[in-house]
Amino acid sequence: MALAGRVRGPQVGGAVAAMLAASVLIPFSGTLTTRPQGEGCVGDSTIPIVASVDKIGVVRRLAREFTGPHGYEMDGERVCLDVLNSQSGSALLKLIEAWRRHDAPGAVDAPGPFDDYPLIWMPASSMWWVQLKERTDSCGDRANAYQCARNELGLSNRPPKSLARSPMVVAVRRSDRSSLDRFKTATITWKDFTDCGDTPCDPPLGKTNPNVSTIGLEAALGMIWEAGDPKKGGAVKEISDMVRKPDAGKPFPAEITRLRAKVREGVRAMEKAFGHYGHTTIDLLCGLTRKSGNSRQAIVIEEQTVWLYNTGGPAKVGCPDAGPERRPDDPLVPIFLKHRSILSDHPFVLIDPAPKTHPAENKVAQAFQEHLLAPERQKEFQDLGFRVTDPATQRSLALGARQVQDLYPGEYKAVYEEGFNDHLQEPPCVAAEPAGNNGTISCPRGFFDDVLTTWATELRKPLRAQMLIDYSGSMDDPVRETGAAKIDIAMAGVEQMIAGFHEGDAVGVRVFATLHPERKRDWEDILPLSKVTKSTLADVQTNFRRFATTRHPSGTRGTGLYDSIADAVANLAGRCETGSTSSVIVLTDGADSKKKGLTLDGLAGKLGGDDQNCAVRVLIVAYGTDIDSKAARAMGRIADATSGQVYYATDPASLGTVLTDLIADF
Repeated sequence: MALAGRVRGPQVGGAVAAMLAASVLIPFSGTLTTRPQGEGCVGDSTIPIVASVDKIGVVRRLAREFTGPHGYEMDGERVCLDVLNSQSGSALLKLIEAWRRHDAPGAVDAPGPFDDYPLIWMPASSMWWVQLKERTDSCGDRANAYQCARNELGLSNRPPKSLARSPMVVAVRRSDRSSLDRFKTATITWKDFTDCGDTPCDPPLGKTNPNVSTIGLEAALGMIWEAGDPKKGGAVKEISDMVRKPDAGKPFPAEITRLRAKVREGVRAMEKAFGHYGHTTIDLLCGLTRKSGNSRQAIVIEEQTVWLYNTGGPAKVGCPDAGPERRPDDPLVPIFLKHRSILSDHPFVLIDPAPKTHPAENKVAQAFQEHLLAPERQKEFQDLGFRVTDPATQRSLALGARQVQDLYPGEYKAVYEEGFNDHLQEPPCVAAEPAGNNGTISCPRGFFDDVLTTWATELRKPLRAQMLIDYSGSMDDPVRETGAAKIDIAMAGVEQMIAGFHEGDAVGVRVFATLHPERKRDWEDILPLSKVTKSTLADVQTNFRRFATTRHPSGTRGTGLYDSIADAVANLAGRCETGSTSSVIVLTDGADSKKKGLTLDGLAGKLGGDDQNCAVRVLIVAYGTDIDSKAARAMGRIADATSGQVYYATDPASLGTVLTDLIADF
């Protein structure tokens, strides 16, 4: 087995920013480590590192400090570090996919294909390490994942060391006195936060999707704990009973069955209070700076991200087109959740399928970990609003005095003091057991899988999605790498996305840039908006094949992108369902070219609105490499008007992955 993620030969460390911006999901490939000579570290080999977005800046800076311009010398070899960023859940999925691909029967054991793994992974929480370890252990499905003799990726049985910590908080604007008055105590329950009666929450509430976001996963656990029996403190066994499937022939006792029903009812009620599920907390926070939509949104976020915003505004958080860093006029106030504010522990995870192949890189990785844990580097993490870790006890320490003032000035200091003392909790399934059990971890196998599956199928808000697929003439063009037509790849991605919907969701599929037989509109329905059933996917496949044989090209009339979006948004808003989240998903490889249709200004005037119950977001996938700057600006304006998002799938072969990523943004 070739060693994953090591790039041999003269290498230049550091990821290319333009390449990172060009795709939603970046493969962990050694080719991403190349930089123009002189901008990074030049050595004999390069170690790829993947770090979560919230700490990417400090990790890159400390990596440059560690290696210098010529690499860290070990055993006569100069080793560079190349730090890439990826959301923790997305990184987990990519790691698992790479492992499955190269572990498959017949896979070639060669250096090239195995560049998919980083040697070092720094997710936001050790909960992702638990999931990666469980899914790549070699003991079989029924074994305890943490007692395996061997892990395919070389992951240790012992918990990884924490670099820094930051608790989950609710963030509201300091000027939003109505919200602060509603949260009357220094800590609130999830029910306090989400109980808005029969009217939409004001301000709207936002949180991230637990499948890809650490904060989203922590929030899901917190709500399940609270809806069950919070007096038990969120013990893993109680949570597991709430979400796991019963063993064959062994139904749950009546008491647990009643509690499971109570949890489902309680969490569903809480989930309905959220406007939508953002893909990242950064996306939600950047939404606070927009003039439309969620500018007054209360969001679930990390305390450290609030500090970044309070000390440098949108630019320091990383919002696009934010201008220079400056303190916002209306900073945020973090509020702790009583059940419970889980700490993101930011672990240092060594991924090493073949530790004997390149021992120098392994020694460098260990040395870099010690470099980051040294007191002077820990002070740098603390200066960025993290709570650093006492190496002797592995427990969180307080924020620095300046950071407390930035987050909890004056009357809000009591919030910090109470939250720090009473309401922080370590991630579940991570803390080592007492001595005598070899320091291994005790957790029911599949615990997080059970939580995420139950959330996706039984607890989250129902989704209502109207898909708009561009079928202009250019979509018939073949993709150079595969020879398949762009429309065929697009429909395969749509089918993959539909497979992720569940009963209770509603989906419609519409193609545009075609002429309806009566020539009165620019689109045709492949599947009218309707509830998802077991036959939905087959219906889409059958109807599309039938449509493709009788297609009516738009010809000289042009592509009516704006008219099609306007009608799709109106269709969803006109069939409003309280307690669901609604999105129009547009997949296009070009711009609007209709001669007598809506203008961009005309479309923008029809979007947005103040009715939070019927808000419709527009999520746009810019497909292929033919999107020019004018079309990109237009897409951004459309998305911003609805608090939506633009995704770029410059490689058509990656479209399915991008669409899977997009569904997390509902």
